[in-house]
Amino acid sequence: MTGINRKSLTSWSARQAVGILAVDNIKLSAFGLDLLKRKEDGLISYDQAREEIRLRAKALAAKG
Repeated sequence: MTGINRKSLTSWSARQAVGILAVDNIKLSAFGLDLLKRKEDGLISYDQAREEIRLRAKALAAKG
């Protein structure tokens, strides 16, 4: 998904989470925003989102 930003998020909690990170100058990656938006839109479950994060972390760790 392209063109996703904090303002495209519809739930208060999602916007707040991204906003809290922004206070510390932490920017959510495209992967993170896409995952958050798909979860928020009901396209994936919490468990599916968690599994995607786990697999991505495993792949990044394998790269070294």
